Amino acid sequence: MNKVKALVMICSLFLISSGLVFGQGEQGAEPIANAAEFAKQISAVEWLGPMSAIALSPFFGLACLSGLANFGPEWATQNSPLLGNLGPMKNQLLFWVMLILTIVTSAPRFTKLSKPIALVAETLEAYSAIIILAIMKFSSFFASQPAAEASYMSMAPQIMHAGMGDLTTDLVFTLAAATNIVVINTIKLGCEFFVWLIPIPFVDSIFEATNKIACLGLALLYAYSPTLSALLNLLIFVVCALIFVQVSRYLRYFKYLFVYPVFRAALGYDEAEQSTFSGFLSMRGSQLPSKSELRMTRLSGNRLEVVYPTWLSAYPKGIAAIKNVEPGLLSDKLTILLEGERLSLEVRKGTFSLETSTTNVDVPIVT
Repeated sequence: MNKVKALVMICSLFLISSGLVFGQGEQGAEPIANAAEFAKQISAVEWLGPMSAIALSPFFGLACLSGLANFGPEWATQNSPLLGNLGPMKNQLLFWVMLILTIVTSAPRFTKLSKPIALVAETLEAYSAIIILAIMKFSSFFASQPAAEASYMSMAPQIMHAGMGDLTTDLVFTLAAATNIVVINTIKLGCEFFVWLIPIPFVDSIFEATNKIACLGLALLYAYSPTLSALLNLLIFVVCALIFVQVSRYLRYFKYLFVYPVFRAALGYDEAEQSTFSGFLSMRGSQLPSKSELRMTRLSGNRLEVVYPTWLSAYPKGIAAIKNVEPGLLSDKLTILLEGERLSLEVRKGTFSLETSTTNVDVPIVT
């Protein structure tokens, strides 16, 4: 079900993004032909230069770039095809939609009560920006036919004669942009979580305002010099990549244990009825660092099947025996015996019933 929801979300974003990029109101194939000309002109430096601005605030970053292309001074549109007359950023519909989405997604970030909603939606915002950029880059492959011949009635084979070389280049550029955005945006999201935990009312507003100012500054730097912007983006990316894995691990920990349960409770989910759940190591164990996620499936008796999920797969760790469950204030503590090693994990509050929590049994591991 989650995969189906993700596929529907991606398809919806693709259709919406296609309308934003090419929905300028021009007739025929002129917008697509212009996008193809743009894709042929732009270089790697000009393409990757604005990615830091988009990663810091996806909707606002796109709004800044589109605003510079549509309403900025002449010098801002001369240094990069991305902001030029043939570039997809010169689209007033894109600007106004991104500006409205910026307001909608940024307003909840100014208070601690509503900020979790914006933090949960941050991933959707980043994916939206990636899809829009992918459509911009792949436009050259799907629009290589001259504008005069491009129509929905003339779907001849020559409409896709761009060649595998162009497709490979576009794919590499798109993957580089997506990686850039995901890495930097994840570190920014981690900072937002830690700021949200600070018990000072106005610190969230200060952080959000600082983030928007930095995003605008990076967009202006790109308009002034794509080369300088690309070098700064590379520096930011390298620094963020060094701590990406650790920050991602802590983000999953905070989201799963303290943010998602609020929404699940509002929807009436009972954690104790879930057959599969996750736990996070309280300290290093099983050759994994602290806060690593272990996904567990309930078996008969007090046994659990344990796997270690990664980005691409899930590695089985074995069958564990439940040793103890201790209720906590915000999360419960689960102690298991896995391959002769006692592990302490944090699980969502209410994952185990009160009867299980008060039972401390020594059950041998059954393989």
